[in-house]
Parts: sequence; C-alpha cells; structure tokens
Amino acid sequence: MVYHPGRVLKVFQDSAGKNVQATVEFWDDNIHTLKIEDSIEEKVKEDSFVLVDYYPTKEQPHRPNFLIVNVISDKEANEIWKKYKELLAKKRAAMGRKKQSGKGTVPHNIAAQPEQSGPEHTYFG
Repeated sequence: MVYHPGRVLKVFQDSAGKNVQATVEFWDDNIHTLKIEDSIEEKVKEDSFVLVDYYPTKEQPHRPNFLIVNVISDKEANEIWKKYKELLAKKRAAMGRKKQSGKGTVPHNIAAQPEQSGPEHTYFG
C-alpha cells in the first residue's frame, strides 16, 4: 500500500449530503479535494493531518484511490510532515544546482518540449 500525507484545509459535504470531502494540502505543495472514508468522517477536521490511499485502483492501475483513510496524531503528523518537507527541500535544491550547472538544458537545435513534473508529482513517488 502507498499512502500520501497531507493537511486538511477544509471539510464539507456534497450537495446530496451523502459524502464528506476534504480539501487537502500535500507535503509536495499539491492540493486535492478528496472523499473521506465513511468510518473516519467524524475524526477529520480542519488542520488535522491525514493519510490518503495512493494505491492504484483495479479499474485504472495508473490512478490512485485518492481516499482519506486515516487521521494522524499531532505528534506523529509533525514528525512525518517535517521529514517529507525536508525531502522536498533537498529535491528542489538539487534541481536548482542542476539548472545552475547547465545540465538539463535543451540544445539550441532541438525544439523545447514542455517540462515534465518531477518525481514529487507522481502517484508512486
């Protein structure tokens, strides 16, 4: 199983009142609005830290479930959040060094291609 930690920005119900969703900010600066697993709906509050199920779905193996499945205690959450943010800072610093050294630049005779997102924006990384 693969889980992605995030911090809840807002919790709300759908217009039918059947499902509870939350807008979640992830450690890698992504933001998604996701369904909350029914059994933990009452536990998910604004500013709480959660784990999102990123395991691939059976129907679409390259798409994660995107389901909030757990609420993390404040102490654990702060430790996890700090580690992930440190990882992100290291990746960004490495990308900055790579750009400064001239590596990764496109030669003048090749048409520029759109930049692809790094591993911090993949579902499995």
